[in-house]
Amino acid sequence: MASLNAAKVIRRAWRGGQQGFTLLEVMVGMLLLSAIVIMLSQGYMAAISRAGEIGDHSTGAAWMQAMVDHLRNTGYSGVNGSWTETAATCTSPEPCLPGVFSRAEIEVVGTAVPLLKQVNITLFRKGGTAPFLALSTYFTDIRFP
Repeated sequence: MASLNAAKVIRRAWRGGQQGFTLLEVMVGMLLLSAIVIMLSQGYMAAISRAGEIGDHSTGAAWMQAMVDHLRNTGYSGVNGSWTETAATCTSPEPCLPGVFSRAEIEVVGTAVPLLKQVNITLFRKGGTAPFLALSTYFTDIRFP
């Protein structure tokens, strides 16, 4: 029991007789806390950035589907060639290009199978030169005798 009391006396004497944390302990705690906060904030920022990109993918996919539906309503037999869509070239009733994209390149080509055509749609984001999203599908008009 006497040795336990002696340890308390020595510890109090070393700390100047006061209780609490030393400056070194506080600094190490702050360093660990700041490292954890930095790691969490980097993960949060990456998640926010990725969520924006996923939103652009969803918007682009919806616009591509709307464009294919517009081509279907137009009649596939009359659709040929290639063209570039921008927000400025939008005319009713075709779907207008969403604001996050600078342009869409649309190409309709014939295939070896009669009446079957391939449509390729490539979307480009504003400020980017590389394609952001691409769609390639086939279509034909169904004719009944």
